[in-house]
Amino acid sequence: RKSHELEDVALVFQHHVGDQAASGITDPMKKLVYRVHPLPESLIDVVSDFGSLSEKSEEIYINAILRKELPKKEDSGVEGAGVVAGLSAPTDGSDAANEYDTFVYAFKELLCQSQTYVREVNGDERSVVSMRDIARAARVFKWFLTYYSKLRGVSAVGVSDDKDGAMRINVSSSMRPHLRTALILTLGYCYHSRLDRDQRTFYREKLCQTWNRMKTENSAVEWLKLDSIQELERMLIDTQLEFVSQMDLGEGIALNEALRENLFMLLVSIMNQIPILLIGKPGCSKSLAMGVLQNNLNGELSTREFFKSMPAVDVVAYQCSPLSTPDAILNAFNSARQSNIGNKKTIVCVLLDEVGLAEESPHLPLKVLHRELEDLRGIACVGISNWALDAAKMSRCVTLYRPPPTVEDLCVTAEGMVASGHLKGYLRSLSEAFFDVYKTQKRADFWGMREFYSTVRVINTELKEKAARNETATVEPQLLMKTVQRNFGGRPVHELQDCVDEFFERVGMSMDSVKSFSTADLIQQNLQEPDARHLMLLTKNNAALRLLFESGLLDHGRAEVIFGSTFPNDQSDIFVAMNLQRIKGFMQQPISLVMVHCDSLYESLYDLLNQHYMEYAGQRYVRIAHGSKAKQCPINRLFRVIVITEINDAYFRLAPPLLNRFEKQIFLRKDLMERADEALLNRLYKFWGSLTECLRDPKDRSAMGASSGAASSSAAPALVAGASEEDTEDKGVLTHKPIAGFHNELLSSLVFMLRRRSDNTMSMDQLFDEAKRLLTLVLTPEAACITAASLDAQGMHSKFGFNLVEEYFENQRHSDLPSFAELLVKDSRDWCDSLGAQVMVLTYSPIRGKIGQELSRIASSDPEEISLHELSSSQDIEKSVQRFYDSAAEGTPGKRFMLIHADPVAASSRMIEHCRFVCEKSRTEFVKRGKGTPGSMFVILVVHLQRGLDTSFSFDYDSRWHFVFLDSVEPSGDLNSMPSLGRMLNMPLIDVVSNLDFSKLLQSCFRASLSRLIYPHSRRPEDLQRQIHSILGFLEDEYFVTMVRTWILLILRQTPKNAARMEDGTVGQDRNWFAAIASAAHELALAGTFRAALHNRIAVLVGSLLTVLLAHLDRNGGLALLGDASKRKLWLSLSEASLTSDLSARLHNEAITATQEHADAQHEVGTDAQTGARPFASRFPTSWFVSRSIDGVRHVIETLPKDDQMAAIATQYKLSKLHEVGLEPELQSPLLDDYLADFTAMHLDWTSRIDRDTQTRILKKTLQRVKGGELRSILEVHKYFWNQERQGAYCVNL
Repeated sequence: RKSHELEDVALVFQHHVGDQAASGITDPMKKLVYRVHPLPESLIDVVSDFGSLSEKSEEIYINAILRKELPKKEDSGVEGAGVVAGLSAPTDGSDAANEYDTFVYAFKELLCQSQTYVREVNGDERSVVSMRDIARAARVFKWFLTYYSKLRGVSAVGVSDDKDGAMRINVSSSMRPHLRTALILTLGYCYHSRLDRDQRTFYREKLCQTWNRMKTENSAVEWLKLDSIQELERMLIDTQLEFVSQMDLGEGIALNEALRENLFMLLVSIMNQIPILLIGKPGCSKSLAMGVLQNNLNGELSTREFFKSMPAVDVVAYQCSPLSTPDAILNAFNSARQSNIGNKKTIVCVLLDEVGLAEESPHLPLKVLHRELEDLRGIACVGISNWALDAAKMSRCVTLYRPPPTVEDLCVTAEGMVASGHLKGYLRSLSEAFFDVYKTQKRADFWGMREFYSTVRVINTELKEKAARNETATVEPQLLMKTVQRNFGGRPVHELQDCVDEFFERVGMSMDSVKSFSTADLIQQNLQEPDARHLMLLTKNNAALRLLFESGLLDHGRAEVIFGSTFPNDQSDIFVAMNLQRIKGFMQQPISLVMVHCDSLYESLYDLLNQHYMEYAGQRYVRIAHGSKAKQCPINRLFRVIVITEINDAYFRLAPPLLNRFEKQIFLRKDLMERADEALLNRLYKFWGSLTECLRDPKDRSAMGASSGAASSSAAPALVAGASEEDTEDKGVLTHKPIAGFHNELLSSLVFMLRRRSDNTMSMDQLFDEAKRLLTLVLTPEAACITAASLDAQGMHSKFGFNLVEEYFENQRHSDLPSFAELLVKDSRDWCDSLGAQVMVLTYSPIRGKIGQELSRIASSDPEEISLHELSSSQDIEKSVQRFYDSAAEGTPGKRFMLIHADPVAASSRMIEHCRFVCEKSRTEFVKRGKGTPGSMFVILVVHLQRGLDTSFSFDYDSRWHFVFLDSVEPSGDLNSMPSLGRMLNMPLIDVVSNLDFSKLLQSCFRASLSRLIYPHSRRPEDLQRQIHSILGFLEDEYFVTMVRTWILLILRQTPKNAARMEDGTVGQDRNWFAAIASAAHELALAGTFRAALHNRIAVLVGSLLTVLLAHLDRNGGLALLGDASKRKLWLSLSEASLTSDLSARLHNEAITATQEHADAQHEVGTDAQTGARPFASRFPTSWFVSRSIDGVRHVIETLPKDDQMAAIATQYKLSKLHEVGLEPELQSPLLDDYLADFTAMHLDWTSRIDRDTQTRILKKTLQRVKGGELRSILEVHKYFWNQERQGAYCVNL
């Protein structure tokens, strides 16, 4: 795994932004040394581990390579000669052979120690160095020996063989200084450059220790003189300066440590055609060094004599990006080789710019570099990256890690940039201040080196302008304040203030009477300064895009906007190329280009954003690159790029290399607010606090009551002052989120919009009332219902100043889209212009299909209707919107609607913002054409949110859009005659239920009720189908439905809401029953709309009671008898009587439980069989009720003489409910037989010897024998059975 210590010198690949790369692509291999995938299991058996070279073997290889690549002058050049010689220290001697062996031995020992040290600092990872480094060392040693000697005016250090052209080393005492220099430069090039600042010090110390050890073993190596760490560093710096001082840098470019080392390493690598990778944080002069080198290495046309002997350098640049492919990179290498054929005086160099970005590509394009870097075949290669690549690629290159600059280096850089002597005295203070700010910033590398460069440049420019006006060119506190605010913006206010304090303290200036600049002033300064850096505005919900134009900072005539697209077909090179072509056209004009969500374009514009311009004949040019294609394009001096991004994206997703290229400012609506705006905002915050207080959990509300008074007076000013999000969140537990998409800047956007729309024609009170109305429009129905349950009308007037519930449910339309649209076309208050309105509708209702036809009664033609997630490109939405406006321009007058459905999960918030922008742009162009009739054009963007997932979506108020929350987009329909939400508020539950269409309601929930029944016997599917068919018929029976309705209403009327608190009333009397549903997130999520959730709650309640009732009515399978026409009337009368009988205690208890139970609670269907395990299907309606009613007087009757018992039973019967419902005891023979069959099952044990029909016949014969005649009534059955129960049971068993 990669070492995090590399962050000291570069950005570890996407380490700063968590699991998301700059483009949002997840990279699971970002922390691995090698970016490889595991082998498939089928190849495991053929894998061979070759291991790695031991230190002894590596030493032998190094010695052999040096002797082969660097033969001595007298050698015959026979391959392999002297391979073993030099492994150990030679004996003292003075002959040429001994001098050569000493040199090889010393070189070998230093290389071995270098290899060992680099491995040590990389956690003993052996792959970080290899034999490739040794071969490169031998190669560059010969180059240094040649060109450094030539730079010093010395020749013949190495002698080229006339036969094979190989260089042979002249090891003599006169050449030792040159050999020593070449050796030190070689080690510096191959090893020293890849280390960070501290490791470099330890490395030089390691070299000195190795030299001291060798000197002890053999004094012949003393001429190397590696005895001083400082001397080694000085030699490397001096040598680099000797090479680099030959180059013309250009005006205003300081030769600091970074540029000096970059130029030196690039020069050596390109001349030797060794691939090199420059790794460093943004602002380390990597790209600048490449440009300087290209301008100076022109072969024989070079301005300096030293470079005339070197080949010219021609650069083939490839701009890497997350869209790079292997073929594109291969094409860059092939193009370079083709252009270099037959031209030995030119070295073609492939420049892989921002090569680290290609690691984000899903195509893994950098795999092709393994082969290309192994053998460049006549070309050079330079890679520039902000983070390290994997070891497989870096081991094939020379690596230069650019450590962060020191204070001294910052001073040198600044001195090279300034021309004013008044500023030079402050350079150290400015350098120290920046160094401290850079080290202590909360998000690493959010501010980088370019902030420091820009700080110095801005101050220097100001002083030069003062000098040109003959004013005193001194650094004043106000100038320092402006410079720091402009270059260290983009972070919260307190972090910016810390930067200001640091700079003023270091410079020694007082901040008294120094005015801070507003964000708008800072933006204005940037736009007016021709050479200022490009601008990045951090905002929320793209508010900055509208603020730029509404505040007058930008003019629509001098600005263009490019919106990035997240549509599937726009994620391609073609779409990027089309946008780049548009940008090329914009660049030639003196305008500002606003870029929103254009992540895929930034890599191609790095030179533009870096301000790497070139001039020819007074015209400024900049390179625009796309893959292997790059072109110098003309650019106007007044052209400016403004990038708008979300604050969270800048803090957590965008890569530091992109951020460092801009002046950054946080630009929100509160930045443009005036004192009157703040007064209105304070009042609005108090209203919002009062509203959210009603929505809190009652326990939390009471707990906060004690502190609310003290907090309310200070909360609003803190918000206006720009407190952080953590400070502005609602404290406590909200039972419901009152506004979907709410965020801390929403109220500010409302105030900003109202103040500018009113144009000072409305009083403060009128603005406040309008703000409350607009906020009420976006409240969810749940929030309004909870408020209604918390406060009565008088309480709302006292707390809010108006009846919020009346406004919401009576004056506004929130139930469905058709009713809202009908009101919208009549109420011009909510129009955005004379043509009509653009409306963003928020809803939790899902997308179920097209609903445009529902607007046909108010529209003159079929609405244009699309869904964003079904579109494939941004052109689709543009064409659809344009078609809508074109049809209005050509068609007949009338009201026209366009419906756009958007799901933030399926379509993304960016796509919705893009859609809004397209709608606004098309409408503006349509209005300019002067076509269309007033009140005829309505665009409705319906955002379908998901409960619980709506935190990712937010919106801001905008004068061009009207915002409303609707419970449903589809017509609400009857929902079983359910009253409207407004009417249901404070209506007792029993009144709501009593007004429902019970037949429809029961038909919708009886299947669920059936599924909750547990029968005492197994049932077949056909039994269930037959039962469902029967019940569907029963639900069309008016008398049956009436019986069910009456009983349910009775239960609601009688069941207490809380048995422990009888004063709370009954379930049916509850007027706040809807408030509990408003807080039930799970139920709301399942229902989709609030009205449907209310209906579902009623349906569950009725369904639970119906489950209990069906379990009662189907006792002993008696429900099926309702389908018998001959028994229907008797069934209805007896069943209705049983519902309120004391014999139905179980029914009453379960009904009470059912009013509070879940929708999946189950109930058992009872059986009255004497043998419970053998239930029976009754043949007489409600026979159990008849039997138990008569058996209830048995204990009285049996105490009387037998002759008096019959008369007594008849007397008691006339007092019973059976008589009340009209059941005569004397029954016709078939009906009496049915009752006797049920009676037998309920009073006699089941036996396997005979079936129940036989039992019934035996019992009948027995009772007839006791009576002495035929049985005529049910009373006789009971009377004679009581008298002969034992005998009857005996006969049956016998």
